[in-house]
Amino acid sequence: MPYLIKILHNVAIGRSAGQEITTATQNTIVGALAGDALTTGGSNTLIGYEAGTASQDGAQTAIGYRAAYSATSGVRNVAVGDQSLRGLTTANDCIGIGTQSFYATCTGSANIGLGYRSFFGCTSGHSNVGVGYQT
Repeated sequence: MPYLIKILHNVAIGRSAGQEITTATQNTIVGALAGDALTTGGSNTLIGYEAGTASQDGAQTAIGYRAAYSATSGVRNVAVGDQSLRGLTTANDCIGIGTQSFYATCTGSANIGLGYRSFFGCTSGHSNVGVGYQT
């Protein structure tokens, strides 16, 4: 019965959304394949087709088509826009707002990218702010 109680604190809507959840709690997942690899992470908001599809940890907010697509173990990241934070893998405390911000594989933490393709090719920088078109 405790297993059922833990699952009840999740909302998953869409084909295969949150399909691998085992003990994850307090997640809101909306969209086909959104959060489909999530098993144990909690407090995620994943909205959009394949948003946060690789997510394993918690406190991720991903809104948009393939937003935070590759995020596997990072926490406290915010992705808003078509494929924003798509390449983020293990980074923490990053914000990407805009289409394809942080598109490349990125492991750097505490970065903020605002605008179309901001930090498009970022791979490992830390504590950076980029504002504007392709910064």
